[in-house]
Amino acid sequence: MKDSLEQSLQKMVKEKQEADERVKAAEDEARIALERVASAEDAAKSLRGRLEAMERKLAEAKETQLKTIEEIESKTSRLEIIQSQTVNLNSAIKMLEEKSESLKKAQKELMALGEKMDVNEAEKEKKFAELEAEITRTRELSIKREQEMASKLELLNQKSEKLRQLNAKQTKNE
Repeated sequence: MKDSLEQSLQKMVKEKQEADERVKAAEDEARIALERVASAEDAAKSLRGRLEAMERKLAEAKETQLKTIEEIESKTSRLEIIQSQTVNLNSAIKMLEEKSESLKKAQKELMALGEKMDVNEAEKEKKFAELEAEITRTRELSIKREQEMASKLELLNQKSEKLRQLNAKQTKNE
């Protein structure tokens, strides 16, 4: 009987050790999950920084566009003065046509730049949304794992309490 009790006690000790190892493994998984969350948050901060930099570039491009428009208006005004003072109407018309083409080209370039900026903005928003979704998934997984670990820990505590009670009963019986 004593051998059977010792074997039972050894078995319980072994089960407790295994349970302790599982708790440690679960804690390691939780730590890794938290590190992943922190990494994802850092990546999101980095993307936010890049987004802000692109927004600054967009503001600079808009400012450049306004300056270009002012220059265009200034050049157009000068052309009108030249036209009114020029005796040769044909050469004045030709100059205006050349300036008009230049303005159209500049406008096309500005429109192309604006379209590129819109595409970049959409891509940034998509990436940012993907990162936020990944952070949310990682947090949910971390919470789920913590809940599972808490449940396992509670189970282990209950088993440990049962072992203590069994030991106490055995001690009384002996």
